[in-house]
Amino acid sequence: MAEGTIVSQWPFLVGAEIAAHVHPEAYLAQTRELVLVADSPAWATQIKLLQRQMITRINEHFGSKRVAKLVIRTHAGGQRRAYRRGSSLT
Repeated sequence: MAEGTIVSQWPFLVGAEIAAHVHPEAYLAQTRELVLVADSPAWATQIKLLQRQMITRINEHFGSKRVAKLVIRTHAGGQRRAYRRGSSLT
């Protein structure tokens, strides 16, 4: 498996432009869901269109079927919440 977590590898996995507007909030291991927060409804829609490609890229990078589904949320007011240390996003 590749070193690092989804959070630390996020800009590499999705590209700088997407990473600037969408960030991982949580990983639900039992259901293999990655919860993402988008800055705006437009970015949420873009991610919905790209989700199959993103899931494939993440799973190929980590060498396992770590993510089965993306759950995409929009942050009210376009304000990003800082990543909370200690959250399980591996």
